[in-house]
This record gives sequence, C-alpha cells and structure tokens, in this order.
Amino acid sequence: MHRIRSLAVLIAVCASLAGTSSAQAGSTQERVARLVNKARVTHGIRPVRVSSKLTRSSRRYARKILRSDVLAHSRHIGGGFRRTGEVIAIQSSRRPRPRRIVRMWMSSPSHRAVLLSNGFGRLGVARAYGRLGGPRRSVWVGQLGGG
Repeated sequence: MHRIRSLAVLIAVCASLAGTSSAQAGSTQERVARLVNKARVTHGIRPVRVSSKLTRSSRRYARKILRSDVLAHSRHIGGGFRRTGEVIAIQSSRRPRPRRIVRMWMSSPSHRAVLLSNGFGRLGVARAYGRLGGPRRSVWVGQLGGG
C-alpha cells in the first residue's frame, strides 16, 4: 500500500513539473523544488508546488541577509499563508549547487522537519550572492506555506 501511494505521489510530481516551460524547469529554484519533492515523496509526504509569492519573499530575504550581514530566520514570510516555515543555508561558492543545499537541509534535524512537514503545500526558494561576514557567499532561503 505504501509503495502504491508513493508511486502515485511521484507520478503527480512528474505531471506537475511536466507542465512547466523548459527554461523554467531548468532554473535553480525548480531544481531545488524537485529535490525537495523527491525527499518528500520518499518519506510518503505529498509534494509542494512552487509559489511565486514565496519565491519573491525568499529572494527579498536572502538579499536582506546580505545587506544586514546578519544570518537569522525571518520574522515575516510573505504570501498570506496561515502556516509558514523557513530553511536557510550558506554556500561558499557562487555556483549554485542545489543537491548540496538540499542535502545540507536534510542533514539538519530542524530544517528536515520543516521540509518534511505535511502542513506545507507551497515552496519558494531563492539564492543571493554577496559578502556575509567578510567573504563572498551564496545565501539560500527556502520558505514554505500552508493552510
């Protein structure tokens, strides 16, 4: 029964991603979303859909982290969702590495709990590059919404 449910969810993920344009499907954000959904499906949790509102909110917050030079979670996540969650990460290189970022999030118990929460149905992901604490780094922000 578990395998059938997982297969059905995987088919739903593939179908939802098949409708995106090829330019969009290859974006860094889409790759991160696919990897998050792969982890969710593996754990028997329904996939999330990409939200443009959460993506904009994530982008604004990633840039704010660099401007303020303070790495902390946001107090306000845009998008009008009743339930929200956030995952953040720092990468030392400019080149986007979606697999590495999702692996980092999944290795952290608190980030993993957010990504695998059944209460979220939408996801926005963004990356900003700049100085943080001296060296240049990529700051990744993933914001989730539900309810």
